[in-house]
Amino acid sequence: MTDEATFRAALDAEPDNVELRGVFADWLEERGDDRAAGYRWMYVNRKVPETFGGVDAHWNSKRVNRDYCRDASSWGRAIAATLPDDVYNELPPVHSHYLGYQHYPSIRAAELALCEAIHAINRRTARFGSEQLAAR
Repeated sequence: MTDEATFRAALDAEPDNVELRGVFADWLEERGDDRAAGYRWMYVNRKVPETFGGVDAHWNSKRVNRDYCRDASSWGRAIAATLPDDVYNELPPVHSHYLGYQHYPSIRAAELALCEAIHAINRRTARFGSEQLAAR
């Protein structure tokens, strides 16, 4: 893939594809884009925003429990969208916050919020460099 629009179209078509997020992270990193660390984190930790019909997307805190999920498949997606507390607490509120869910209007908005959170943590701690991610 050669441009960001192509990557975005592929990510929009396959929102659960963490492998593609890893390739996108490499592409961003080659261009010096700060979002690379966030996409790399999603890839390494196998995390993607949870969605409902592609209209709304959210990240979960560890406080979310099985009682909030409708069925086994949504429970699996809820786990895939669960963030460590320090990352979750760093998310910029874009849409709304409810019972341990941080809601965004789209998958792209949720991903960008995570990238901002990872970047903010990195500025303070250098915690999510390539070496630290590989060791997790």
